[in-house]
Amino acid sequence: MDKRKFFNLLITFLMVLSIFAGPFNALAQEAPVGAEPTTAAPAVASESSASDNAGGVAAPASTSENQPAANPEVAATSASQAAQLVSTEFLINNNPVVDGAKYGEGKFYIKPTYQIPDSATVKNGDTFVYQVPAQLAVEKTEPREIKAANGKTVATLTTDPTSNTATITITNEDYYRYMSENRTISALFTAVWADTVAVDETVTMVLPGAGSYTLTRIVPMEDSTGYFKWGVQDKDDPSMIRWQVLVNRLAAKDVTGVSIADTIPEGQELVGDVTGYYFTEWGKEEGHPALDSAGVKVTDKNHFTVTPENGDLSGRGLYLRYSTKLTSPVDNATKKVFNSIVVKTAKEVHNVEGFAPLTTTEGGASASRSDEVIFKVTKKLDGRALKAGEFQFQLINTADNSVVQTVSNDAQGNVTFAKVKFFKLATLFTKLKK
Repeated sequence: MDKRKFFNLLITFLMVLSIFAGPFNALAQEAPVGAEPTTAAPAVASESSASDNAGGVAAPASTSENQPAANPEVAATSASQAAQLVSTEFLINNNPVVDGAKYGEGKFYIKPTYQIPDSATVKNGDTFVYQVPAQLAVEKTEPREIKAANGKTVATLTTDPTSNTATITITNEDYYRYMSENRTISALFTAVWADTVAVDETVTMVLPGAGSYTLTRIVPMEDSTGYFKWGVQDKDDPSMIRWQVLVNRLAAKDVTGVSIADTIPEGQELVGDVTGYYFTEWGKEEGHPALDSAGVKVTDKNHFTVTPENGDLSGRGLYLRYSTKLTSPVDNATKKVFNSIVVKTAKEVHNVEGFAPLTTTEGGASASRSDEVIFKVTKKLDGRALKAGEFQFQLINTADNSVVQTVSNDAQGNVTFAKVKFFKLATLFTKLKK
């Protein structure tokens, strides 16, 4: 074949090829994204469907490099959004706060509890923020771990006096992913009277989850004897307790032979000096003669005595102050540290008990995971073949004799119940009906 004939055949072949290729090229350009091919070639299966899309438009069978894969958790509600504050305990010195009552310089303990819906997705960094009313001031504490009943840390609690809030932050999403039902988390933190609330002022506050309270701030001196002791935890150094003692506060006459002895309990030790002054009327603006240091005898870090001038407090009272340092952990159940004194006079002995409420943070979490069981039964019939749906089977909860499920057999006699979810194994049995 010469070159002329070869080139003629090649040109003819290319022309025919262009005639057949043209329509396919046009179809490829005009077809919408995701459209099914018009040929009978098998399509690539896709996990997306028309019902999976918010707009109701079928998703394409493939995605380009610029389209990220769908995240099935994007639409899920976060725990921060879905959690509900179900209750708040409101205590003072570990006793329930009473609406309309009067309270002094104690510690208010606030314990909110949040419920996380089973449908919510819990992620590390999810937060639950509790806003304390302005009449109270949150005390600053170090971050505290919140543990579940199994001892695993699931969150942290932080307090912020600037915003007057307490915040729970999730740190163990895996715990809540596995324990996915009946999920709660709670935290306890401390507040005190805000500086804006004056002594003898009555205020109304609203605590989220607890309701409205009308309370009066006072300086408590409800002792009828005139002998009183109390302690205050130092807000800058929580290990220090500032103790205060009033001896003969009512300035009773003929109070002689006075001696004061303090045995500081184990777990505390005396720090610094024991000081004080005399007064003729407690709270009165007057000159206050100082206690002579010669009347103070410190035996060791846990024992000291005070003898007023000539042992005489007739017509006057004595105010004492000193500090102890906590040297061992305090029982968190009482949330208090204790210290008492004994005051002896020529006529009587007063055992004066004192305590200091402590700043406390703690928390807890609970959740559960129900078991899922599939019950299967096989029905055999002698003499003839079974028919599908010929018999019905009931799954009965014997605790209350309620019907859990009712299903029928298939042609092979197989009976399969749907998954049954329960928290502890219950006695279940099947009942056959024709």
